[in-house]
Amino acid sequence: MDIRIEELPDDQIKLEIVVDADAIGHAFEHAADELAGSMSFPGFRRGKKVPMPVVVARVGHEALANEAIRSHMPEWFWRAVSENELRPVADPQLDWDVVPNQGESFTFRATVDVLPSPKLGDWKELEVPRPEIELPEEAIESELNRVRDSVAELSPVDTRPVVKGDTVVVDLVGDEKTHDYVI
Repeated sequence: MDIRIEELPDDQIKLEIVVDADAIGHAFEHAADELAGSMSFPGFRRGKKVPMPVVVARVGHEALANEAIRSHMPEWFWRAVSENELRPVADPQLDWDVVPNQGESFTFRATVDVLPSPKLGDWKELEVPRPEIELPEEAIESELNRVRDSVAELSPVDTRPVVKGDTVVVDLVGDEKTHDYVI
């Protein structure tokens, strides 16, 4: 397949797709088989292979060509889209000028909406606002004290008397049991 792409305004593209003669020949054979399977032909049992000249004589070249094009054009269109990594967002509008003969190439056009191309600005000029965080001093002090308490180590102090906030370990000895109390 030969594919020419033309960009149109409003995020549309126009594809001109030329299908080679071998693919047209295959499409004609497939269409003849489909038509032969849906019709009865004198001298042939239903479902058996009917030669293409017999099908053409019965339905006409124009009908066979239209069936071949109608049944294969979506496949040709999607192959062209895939090969060119296009991203259509709607069904294409298809048109063609001349119905091909078997063994000839075929040209058709497809106009389709595609995803718009992103338009990037200069990222260096972007301004991202930063929220100002206001914390009261009491909240900061409370969190610092919580962290201090969680990692604090107890160490013996023998140089001063006990003051408020100290941890005191007292062993009480009695008649029944010995207990440790933290005051």
